[in-house]
Amino acid sequence: MSQLKYIVFSDIDFVIFPMGMTHSNVARSIPVVSAGFLHLKSIDNRIASAHCFGESTSLGIKSNPEKDSRIITRALRNGDW
Repeated sequence: MSQLKYIVFSDIDFVIFPMGMTHSNVARSIPVVSAGFLHLKSIDNRIASAHCFGESTSLGIKSNPEKDSRIITRALRNGDW
């Protein structure tokens, strides 16, 4: 399981990026719905699930763990990213 950062922009748009980058640098002037951290769990080299949590201190925005995890897991499993 690897830890990454993420930002959700809408019910289908999100970005995942490495821990070394800040949420505010990635978001720039795009309206953000939620942001935080995520763990990706894989089984047999395939994405099994994304677990979202926490908040972005640089943006002052919390994650929506259940909804964000569902959005990102669905997109990664379907290859819609």
